Amino acid sequence: MNKEYQIRLAMTEDIDDMNTVLKMSTSIWNRSEKEVEGLVDLLKFTKDSLDNSICYIAQAQNNLIGFFCISRNNDEHGLNPARLYIVPDFIKQGVGSYLWNKVIYKMRIIGFESVKFLSEPNSVGFYTKKGGYIVGEKASEITPGLMIPIIQFDLKDR
Repeated sequence: MNKEYQIRLAMTEDIDDMNTVLKMSTSIWNRSEKEVEGLVDLLKFTKDSLDNSICYIAQAQNNLIGFFCISRNNDEHGLNPARLYIVPDFIKQGVGSYLWNKVIYKMRIIGFESVKFLSEPNSVGFYTKKGGYIVGEKASEITPGLMIPIIQFDLKDR
């Protein structure tokens, strides 16, 4: 793993940079500008969403290069909204895995037995390699006809 980066808890002053990384990362999946803007509007961070999440960021040379946040609370569909986004130049460098491990460890300590969240369809392989599995799907609110996988990850007895 490349350790030229640091991991720390996200803070309110990181929100603008997190939303920038969200847009950069979302843009790599061959989406139209309209789809990217719609996703950013849907997924963007606010102080409230950060305050209600377990959230770590990765930094390299004091620049935010990725983050993983998962809500402490279920939404109306029984999902824990989650966001794992990495600056494209740092994808497949171990940053996502390290962030994943930090957040999941923290969730276990807090007492979560499982988490369920929507996954970027192109990222399902990452989550299944971590032990997650698909338990359903939900229609995209942005892209007509696209189904978004629902991933569950059991935290108990792992």
